[in-house]
Amino acid sequence: MQLSNDKKPKNEKPFDQVTWLPLFVVCLSLGIEAYDASSIPVAISAIVADLNTDLSTIQAALVLFSVICAPLMLTAGTLGDIQGKRRTLQVGIGLFAAGTLVAALSPHVAVFILGFSIIKALGAVLIVPTGSAILIASYQDHRRAVAFSFLGAFLAGATAATPLIMGTITKFLGWRFGYGISAVMATVALVLSFRLTESDCRPGNIDWLGTLFSLIGLSFIMLGATAAGRYGWWEARRPFVLKGVEIAPLGLSVTPFMICAGVIVLVLFFKWGELQLKRGKTPIVRLGLFYNISYLAGVLVGAFQIIGVAGLLFVIPVYLQSALDYDSFETGLTLLPYTVSLLMASLGSSFLIRWINPKSLVQIALVLMLVGLFSLATMVTPQMTMTTLIIPLAIYGIAAGIAASLIPNLTLSSADPQETGEASGAQEAASEMGSGFG
Repeated sequence: MQLSNDKKPKNEKPFDQVTWLPLFVVCLSLGIEAYDASSIPVAISAIVADLNTDLSTIQAALVLFSVICAPLMLTAGTLGDIQGKRRTLQVGIGLFAAGTLVAALSPHVAVFILGFSIIKALGAVLIVPTGSAILIASYQDHRRAVAFSFLGAFLAGATAATPLIMGTITKFLGWRFGYGISAVMATVALVLSFRLTESDCRPGNIDWLGTLFSLIGLSFIMLGATAAGRYGWWEARRPFVLKGVEIAPLGLSVTPFMICAGVIVLVLFFKWGELQLKRGKTPIVRLGLFYNISYLAGVLVGAFQIIGVAGLLFVIPVYLQSALDYDSFETGLTLLPYTVSLLMASLGSSFLIRWINPKSLVQIALVLMLVGLFSLATMVTPQMTMTTLIIPLAIYGIAAGIAASLIPNLTLSSADPQETGEASGAQEAASEMGSGFG
């Protein structure tokens, strides 16, 4: 049934006149990032053996990636608003492809860290918040909801397919080939991005001192949390040694001191931003953005659910390969219930929102996540088989699929349209912190 002209929303085209090229480019760009993020845990044993290193070093590379990404995503969101979203996305894709290629061809672990944790991280910093901001700028109302639902489903599909794809390729062709595929796909995305229309650029300059504050503050918090596993959360398991000097004041771990230092620097970051506003300049992130309760709630919920997802996708493959001696292919098969249910739930979320409020769906997903995690905690044992985890992994996959497809749109849609780059950057920074903590 056609809407009459007086009922059509103003300035909106019918569906068949809307170009979906921005959605395709963003899906491809963020899809390769999702593939890369999910591929390392599955192939971790092969990478450790090939580069003649150890598990802790590769884990450190993953953490370093998050340490670089989280704070710089704040700046990247603003950069897209100032320099243009298409140009920012293109630079990010180029860096991402280069970093992936360096990591895939690395002769030893130092070069791998350079490519994976530094060059590729700088590319991801530009791709992730800019991609979300491009969708916000390209579509409105129901089309925006459709675009984000499709993006969530696509990313869920990429994440879901990665363990089995990477596991199979690693076993038969090697992890370098499986990892290098993303460099080829990034090149395709870069070529297609030239057909996008450049966004309007707002006046302003990058606040580099603010960038430094955010980098130091968030890095201290994440490194402090990472150090907790070795040095303890409160009481020192062992002293922190710096240039031969043991640091364990009053028998306490270095962890709380690092986290407190990070919080203090973040307070300075927001104070500096307020000063920039008074001077008529553009801060990286305005504290006022977080006065929007709906936006703040979305950011926090998204970060907490990422903690569970990132932790699950790291711990389970490492346990299967280290404790049960599974190879990469068997690891991918074991994770199949999670990946399939993740994909189906993401695809189904766009239909479920017709009958169930998106906010209620997210709440249901969070409850299912807790059920899945509790089940996994009780069922993962040295005596388990490949079929033991089918039900808890499927439950968790359904929850993660619904959350991943709905939370970004709910969060960014609650922000002012003029703040999309800034809001997306802050959201992705929080998500990346969640990933590092996980």
